Amino acid sequence: MLPFEVWFPTTVSKTMENGEEFSEDVFSISIHPLDCATTYHSMYTFGNHFRVASAKSHLLTRNSRVAATFEQESHSPLGDQYLVMASL
Repeated sequence: MLPFEVWFPTTVSKTMENGEEFSEDVFSISIHPLDCATTYHSMYTFGNHFRVASAKSHLLTRNSRVAATFEQESHSPLGDQYLVMASL
Protein backbone atom coordinates (compact mmCIF):
# COMPACT_ATOMS: atom_id res chain seq x y z
CA MET A 1 0.00 0.00 0.00
CA LEU A 2 1.36 3.40 -1.04
CA PRO A 3 1.56 6.28 1.44
CA PHE A 4 -1.08 8.95 0.85
CA GLU A 5 1.43 11.59 -0.36
CA VAL A 6 2.41 9.22 -3.19
CA TRP A 7 -1.01 7.66 -3.85
CA PHE A 8 -3.02 10.89 -4.14
CA PRO A 9 -1.00 12.67 -6.89
CA THR A 10 -0.61 9.40 -8.80
CA THR A 11 -4.34 8.71 -8.70
CA VAL A 12 -5.26 12.25 -9.79
CA SER A 13 -2.74 12.11 -12.65
CA LYS A 14 -3.93 8.70 -13.91
CA THR A 15 -7.59 9.71 -13.66
CA MET A 16 -6.94 12.89 -15.66
CA GLU A 17 -5.12 10.86 -18.32
CA ASN A 18 -8.32 8.80 -18.68
CA GLY A 19 -10.25 11.97 -19.56
CA GLU A 20 -11.93 12.65 -16.24
CA GLU A 21 -11.77 16.13 -14.75
CA PHE A 22 -11.21 17.31 -11.21
CA SER A 23 -11.96 20.62 -9.62
CA GLU A 24 -9.10 23.11 -9.58
CA ASP A 25 -8.78 22.68 -5.80
CA VAL A 26 -8.26 18.91 -6.02
CA PHE A 27 -5.70 19.32 -8.80
CA SER A 28 -3.87 22.06 -6.85
CA ILE A 29 -3.44 20.00 -3.70
CA SER A 30 -2.25 16.99 -5.73
CA ILE A 31 0.83 18.93 -6.89
CA HIS A 32 3.87 18.80 -4.63
CA PRO A 33 5.11 22.15 -3.30
CA LEU A 34 8.20 23.71 -4.85
CA ASP A 35 11.58 23.23 -3.20
CA CYS A 36 12.38 26.94 -3.45
CA ALA A 37 10.76 29.91 -1.72
CA THR A 38 10.46 33.58 -2.60
CA THR A 39 10.75 36.26 0.05
CA TYR A 40 9.69 39.87 -0.14
CA HIS A 41 10.81 42.79 2.00
CA SER A 42 7.80 44.96 1.25
CA MET A 43 4.40 44.97 -0.41
CA TYR A 44 1.74 47.41 -1.58
CA THR A 45 -1.90 46.65 -0.85
CA PHE A 46 -5.02 48.80 -0.80
CA GLY A 47 -2.84 51.87 -1.33
CA ASN A 48 -0.66 51.11 1.70
CA HIS A 49 3.03 50.25 1.74
CA PHE A 50 4.15 47.65 4.27
CA ARG A 51 7.79 46.78 5.02
CA VAL A 52 9.38 44.00 7.03
CA ALA A 53 11.12 45.40 10.12
CA SER A 54 14.57 44.24 8.94
CA ALA A 55 14.05 46.08 5.63
CA LYS A 56 13.42 49.32 7.51
CA SER A 57 16.64 49.14 9.54
CA HIS A 58 18.62 51.20 7.01
CA LEU A 59 15.90 53.85 6.50
CA LEU A 60 15.82 57.20 8.23
CA THR A 61 12.37 58.50 9.11
CA ARG A 62 11.17 61.66 10.75
CA ASN A 63 7.88 62.37 12.49
CA SER A 64 6.32 65.44 10.89
CA ARG A 65 3.47 65.45 13.45
CA VAL A 66 0.87 65.42 10.71
CA ALA A 67 -1.87 62.84 11.02
CA ALA A 68 -4.78 62.01 8.75
CA THR A 69 -7.56 59.46 8.63
CA PHE A 70 -8.53 57.97 5.29
CA GLU A 71 -11.37 55.69 4.28
CA GLN A 72 -10.93 52.76 1.91
CA GLU A 73 -13.73 50.82 0.21
CA SER A 74 -13.08 47.10 0.00
CA HIS A 75 -14.92 43.84 -0.48
CA SER A 76 -14.81 41.74 2.65
CA PRO A 77 -14.68 38.74 2.54
CA LEU A 78 -13.28 38.06 -0.92
CA GLY A 79 -16.08 37.55 -3.41
CA ASP A 80 -18.61 39.50 -1.34
CA GLN A 81 -20.63 41.91 -3.49
CA TYR A 82 -21.10 44.54 -0.79
CA LEU A 83 -18.51 47.26 -0.17
CA VAL A 84 -17.26 47.85 3.36
CA MET A 85 -15.75 51.18 4.43
CA ALA A 86 -12.63 50.94 6.59
CA SER A 87 -10.81 53.81 8.27
CA LEU A 88 -7.07 53.74 7.76
